[in-house]
Amino acid sequence: MNFIFFSGREFITGGGEEYLSRVLVRYIGASVAYFVAASLWGVVMTIKPVHDFLEAIGPEFRGMISSGHSHLCEVGWVSFALMGLLYLAVPKLLEKKLYSEKVASYQFGLMNVGIIGMVIFLIVAGVLGGNMNIAGASKAEIEAAIAPFMILVMIFGIILFIGFLLFAYNMAKTLTQKT
Repeated sequence: MNFIFFSGREFITGGGEEYLSRVLVRYIGASVAYFVAASLWGVVMTIKPVHDFLEAIGPEFRGMISSGHSHLCEVGWVSFALMGLLYLAVPKLLEKKLYSEKVASYQFGLMNVGIIGMVIFLIVAGVLGGNMNIAGASKAEIEAAIAPFMILVMIFGIILFIGFLLFAYNMAKTLTQKT
């Protein structure tokens, strides 16, 4: 096995053999998009009116909004980058083909739907619950109002988890397939 990395391009292309697949480009592209979105969101949360609102709504609802930011950053940026690089590196280093680009594509779609859905509904629940908290609504009223959104967070979380399972399956099959 050739483990000598002359340059990033040499590793990616295998010295002329085009290996940079659509899968890698899509994962890295999504990773960069999530990085930009998470970075922008982090900056927006420091703007005084936004920061003051986040302080006023209470820790429970601020936590929902911050959790959305964290998922965008960690799952969106970091996980997509790592998965894209692993989809490139593992087959290359083992001199095997990726078990299934189709599985990788399904995983990509499920993970994007999952993370975007989770983030949207975490924000909606946090803002709605926070505004109701500021207005003096009871805990029971707030919980009743945000419950449908939290159910959606759970559903999109399951979709995201299925995407993670597909990644693990694809990697396991790639690692164990005969050359």
